[in-house]
Amino acid sequence: MSVSISIIGEDTLNFQERIREIIKGGTSYTTQELIRHLKANSPVQTGYLKKWFPTKKSDLLYRIRSPAHYVGFVNDGTGIFGPKKSPIYSSKVGKPLVFKANGQTIMVKSIRGQKGQKFVERSINAVEPQIERLFIRAAAETDGKI
Repeated sequence: MSVSISIIGEDTLNFQERIREIIKGGTSYTTQELIRHLKANSPVQTGYLKKWFPTKKSDLLYRIRSPAHYVGFVNDGTGIFGPKKSPIYSSKVGKPLVFKANGQTIMVKSIRGQKGQKFVERSINAVEPQIERLFIRAAAETDGKI
């Protein structure tokens, strides 16, 4: 047994346009929701990391970016906690790493690094269950417009 549905004439064009508008709306809502979660989950020290913004590549594709060049280090970790899994050493042979902490100058041969905070993954996981609802919202708003 088989079932076939055929859409004839002007309805075909209208149906294709409606589907495209639903996908555009759903993609836009999903992007906005992900940015909202990224801003909420991003760690705050200066607030610069929370300035996420979308770049529209096409009607169906957005790139979400942060102006903070260090976002990958904070999210993924560095040193023994990062992708290379090795301590951070001074690039100058024989020279210690020097930094100030709590008003004191500290000199060390290596540092362990920073644990990744995985806020991007948390944001994606929070938005994923909402995608269907966001596309249903787009469909409801598109109904009757085309």
